[in-house]
Parts: sequence; structure tokens; C-alpha cells
Amino acid sequence: QEFVAVFGSCKLDQEKLDFAPRFIHLEELYLWMFISKYSEGGNPYVKGMIEYIYSEFTKTNHIEKSDVTIAENEAMPENSFMQGIVAPTFCKSRNNKRFKIALASIYIDEEKDVVPVLKNPHHNLTPSRKAELYTMLNEAKTKGAQFIVFPEFFMPLQWLNEILTFSRKNQIAIIGGLRYLVSGNRAYNYFSVMQPFGSGFYKYSVPLFREKNYYAPAEVIELAREHIDCVDPENKTTHYISWNGLRYSSLMCYELTNIEYRYQMRGLVDLLVVPELNKDTNYFANIVESTTRDLHSFVVQVNTSKYGDSRITGPYNTLFKDIIKLKGGEDNMLLTGSIDVMELEQNRNSYMKEMEEKKKAAWDGTLPTKPP
Repeated sequence: QEFVAVFGSCKLDQEKLDFAPRFIHLEELYLWMFISKYSEGGNPYVKGMIEYIYSEFTKTNHIEKSDVTIAENEAMPENSFMQGIVAPTFCKSRNNKRFKIALASIYIDEEKDVVPVLKNPHHNLTPSRKAELYTMLNEAKTKGAQFIVFPEFFMPLQWLNEILTFSRKNQIAIIGGLRYLVSGNRAYNYFSVMQPFGSGFYKYSVPLFREKNYYAPAEVIELAREHIDCVDPENKTTHYISWNGLRYSSLMCYELTNIEYRYQMRGLVDLLVVPELNKDTNYFANIVESTTRDLHSFVVQVNTSKYGDSRITGPYNTLFKDIIKLKGGEDNMLLTGSIDVMELEQNRNSYMKEMEEKKKAAWDGTLPTKPP
């Protein structure tokens, strides 16, 4: 917290920027902006901030602006809570729309891993813990994953720069919840997407943060026990990202219960990602299984292995709906599953046509009768 307070009050020195002996990466400016503004809550990258940071990036490194860069999507529905982001693809030859997603099954305990961070931000940041993280990242890379999803309350701010470097070099999107950040007597629960993209011959990855829109009632009470407050942000948003032909968005834990949020995503998303630390797995399982059919999209849910039910679920029948489904365990591990977005789109587009054909056949009496 002391480091964050000092760093957040700093300003970039123009003379040092002009004569810096090394290239300043785009993700470093994003991190600087986030640490400077996190105590304001909400989403620090709204109202033209993405364009502003990119402008600072090109000015700092004395390079020309490119038309091919990450940018806000201005064609979002009116009054939508989703912030549209377009991330250019580095590998133009990739067009099969099949994605491999790695789920990080990690044991996170509220009393041992979450609450102590409120008083000690360096809690359990040990070499062995970092080695476990590196093992998972490298395993996902070896298995050819395009996404790695971690649970809520997992990512430490102190390690983000290294995780971002991995994301940039390997063009793997990394999604999950940050550990609590505290300013004064207020805690902030931030969600992060480390979104890679390409521009010309160059690889980038930017961290997109936003505060949890709705703190769960149990979370508010547990923080109050520690004499720490939390407040729902005023500028409630989530990211809606277009990348590699995939349209995906995210909700964090308790936000999934908001029916209005799920309603706004109808017809827009191919993939919904939900990191969480959730005890009530039966309740959330019902929401996930209805959401995947309501939105006709894939849903990725990643929970602490203490409670389980991490999964990749698709809009299929009961026998085949779960591509991955994990339940519990104390050992940290990583499993991958693949989603076929092209098949999803084809089924979505052909559904009404097939229904009309079946209706006509039933009317004409040529539709085969189902066996009893």
C-alpha cells in the first residue's frame, strides 16, 4: 500500500522520457495509469483514456501513430454498460475461430489467502508461489492455449508486469481477479484482462482493469469485520472485446446474478468469462447453464478449487454441454478445453431456417414421426 501511495502520486518526468535509454512498452503506461487512478474506483480507461495512453506511448518512444492499434468500439448499443474494445490480430493467417482455453484450478482460502492481504499486500508472495504461476503459464503456452483464466482474488499487483510480458510475447489473453487493493480504510476488488494484440510486426498486451460493479453482501460484511469499507463504483462497466474473430465479455462472481447484465449481452457475445470465489456452486451452476442457452454462447467459469465447479459450458444438450467441469482438490493444476466459434455461429444462423423447414414439413405431413 505504501508503494502504491507513493507511486500513484508520481508524475512522469518529461526530460527522462525524452532521453530514456530503452523502449517504454505500452503496458507499462497502462499500469502507471491504473496505479495512479485505482483509488478513484470504477474503470480507469473510459472517456478517451485508451486513445490518450496510446498517444503518450507514441510520443514517449518517438514513433509514428498506427491506424492498427487497440481502440474503443464506438458502435456499442446506447446506454450499454459494456465498453467496446477492438484488439487487432497479430497473426492474420489465423481464421479457423477455434480457441483453446486454459482453466487454472487454484486453491484460494478466504481466511488464509484473501483476508491477510488487507493488512499485508505482500502476503504469501513467495518464490515457490511464483514458480507455481510460471509453471501454469508455460504449460498453457505448451498446450497452445489462447486464453488463461484465473479465479477471483488471485493476481498480485506486484507480479503484473511479468505476467503482462508473458502475455505480450506469447499473444495469450490472461483473465482473472486482482488481490484486494486498499487505500485508507477502503478496499478495491479489481478485475483484469491482459489483452494481447498486434500492430504490424510488433506485439503488444495491455491490462484492462475495472472495479467489481456490485460487491456481494457477504463480501461487504467480511470487509466490515476488518473495519474496511467497499463501495459499488458509479461508472459501472465491463469490457466487450473483439479479437481474432471472437467477441467476448466478462462478469465477476456476484455480477453474474444480475439479469439485466446478461440481457444486454444477447446476440453480442460468443464467450462470457466469469472468474469467482463462490461457495454457492449450485445456484451459479443453474445461472451458467441457463445463460449459455439464453445467449447462445460459451460460458467459462473459474472458481477456487476449494469450492470447485470451474467449467467451460456450451449451448448443447445435457450430455455434451460441459467441455470441462472440475470439482475441488487441493493441488493447483491447469486443464484446457477448446471451443469452436465458427460452429456456434453456423448453428445460430441456421436455426431459424431449419425451424421453418421443419414447420413446413410438419404442415405437409412429411416430417418423420418421433418414436414413442
